[in-house]
Amino acid sequence: MGKVKELAKKNQFFHWFIEFPEVFSSEREGFDCILTNPPWETLDLREMEFFAAIDEIINAKNQSIRRKCIKELKKTNVSLYQKYNEAFTKIYKANHFLKASNLYKFTSGGHISTHSVFAERCWQLLNKSGKTGLITPIGIVMNYYTQKFFRELIKTNSINFLFDFENRRKIFDIDSRFRFCLLSLSAGTKIQKLIPMAFYQQDPVELQIFLDSFLNTSQSLEMYIKGLPKEHYLIPFNRNDFLLFNPNTETCLSVRSKRDLILLRKLYTEGEILIKRDVESEEIKNNLWEIELKRLFDSSGDSNMFKTQEQLEKLEFFPQDIRSKGGIWINDSKVEYLPLYEGRMIWFYDHRYNSVEFADKGLKRKARSRKTTEDEYSDKYFWANPNYWVKREDILNKMRKDEKNDWFLVFRLITGTTNERTFISSVIPFSAIARSTPRIISRKSPRILCLLYANLGSLVFDYITRLKLHNNDLTHFVIEQLPTIAPTKYNTSLKKIITNTVLKLTYITYSLKSFAKDVDYVDEPFEWNLKEREKLKAELDAIYAHLYNIEKEDLIYILDTFKVLKRKEIEKFNEYKTQKLVLNAYDNFAKQRELFE
Repeated sequence: MGKVKELAKKNQFFHWFIEFPEVFSSEREGFDCILTNPPWETLDLREMEFFAAIDEIINAKNQSIRRKCIKELKKTNVSLYQKYNEAFTKIYKANHFLKASNLYKFTSGGHISTHSVFAERCWQLLNKSGKTGLITPIGIVMNYYTQKFFRELIKTNSINFLFDFENRRKIFDIDSRFRFCLLSLSAGTKIQKLIPMAFYQQDPVELQIFLDSFLNTSQSLEMYIKGLPKEHYLIPFNRNDFLLFNPNTETCLSVRSKRDLILLRKLYTEGEILIKRDVESEEIKNNLWEIELKRLFDSSGDSNMFKTQEQLEKLEFFPQDIRSKGGIWINDSKVEYLPLYEGRMIWFYDHRYNSVEFADKGLKRKARSRKTTEDEYSDKYFWANPNYWVKREDILNKMRKDEKNDWFLVFRLITGTTNERTFISSVIPFSAIARSTPRIISRKSPRILCLLYANLGSLVFDYITRLKLHNNDLTHFVIEQLPTIAPTKYNTSLKKIITNTVLKLTYITYSLKSFAKDVDYVDEPFEWNLKEREKLKAELDAIYAHLYNIEKEDLIYILDTFKVLKRKEIEKFNEYKTQKLVLNAYDNFAKQRELFE
């Protein structure tokens, strides 16, 4: 009995029915109201945080070395290693309980967050007329692993409202970019056609002023919201919106105004999502471009294959082309090591955007970026310098057996909705690719794939992505549910214009000769001409605005949402140059309606 009491105290055992018999043994059968700010944690052990004081572990160049350092603690610091083991075991057992108890059937899948299981439990503990109000990270209605919970809340009409905040005004002592929400739920099914939501708010007081004005009117919620101007931040979602925007998961998304919601409905009507899945089984029902999203190398599990320049030199390897040390390295036996591409190395139609260098020891980021110079861009032999190289044989072993291209279409995994741009993709030469740069593999022909490539790089598509993303990870389940223009909607003339434009923007170095050949071009690479490239990219942006059937007024609005891009260009050129070029191209293509019929 003593052991039981000791375990109960140590693990803080708690049983709602025992602690509140007056609530659950009476006619109430649950709480009338629960207000809570649950812990915002994930039930996993973060080694970088746990060993924050151990420089050798924190400064390890990769995960493989870090794991070796942790194992060494068995000999060098037994007590710390024991604490690490205990912490790992505690988290493992907590995960097991939550998954096996059958109390958390909507929130215990995958990586478990404490706030999500708290939310589900609070909702379960309400009586038939009860309500709960929670402060949780916004991911509770948007994450992949909480999709079942959100789906159930929508199915039962349980959401009263949701108000999302950015922490810009430091309401909580956490990162200013972190987003959290006020979520109100009801237990019993209610009749409410619209779900009022607001996103990216900063001051709860301003929101309260609006709510007070609504409470002082005699209008219904539906009529009041419909009467608000289209620029208003209060969004009137209905259940069909989640089916339209996220048919695979039926999760929520974050838009900034009623106008965004109206525009998004139109964009999803004009386009088709990349991959349609069955909601329950997740089996693919339609794959518009016959694509797969694949990682090649993982920094934790594959880092033993990575070699630095210093290591290659010690192994007597040397650059295959002395004009660029960032490219392929070989030895006298013709063994090849190819560069390892990272997300930061690419930009739109640019596989040489940044070189990567090791930072000084002790800095939080282990690598830093160096922007490619204009002279380097003009050099058709130049490769951006990576941190690591990987043997060709190891790359081939990681690939599918039926992959034949000598180039890849990739995108940045780590991004952000407040960055200059969000969905950043590029064609790169055959090489190793880090986790931060997943591949888009397609069974379509390279010329058809150019259409997808151009679509992904358009400002309209980027605008959609920003409305669908709630954190810095461009995860597969988000990408699969983004709408692109179906291949069948391009006529022959438009296909030719887009493919030729993509070719001119992409084929700027000899390293992409195989890409040019695959789209039937066998001449020299195109010159790097920044002014010409800006014009060509604007033309593609205008083409996709027409393909998505966007009116000019709405296109101006979409362009104005790219605030960082706008600010940078006004500072540099004294005008929003991209907007000017895109609108001019839009007007020109408006005179060529036959291209879009």
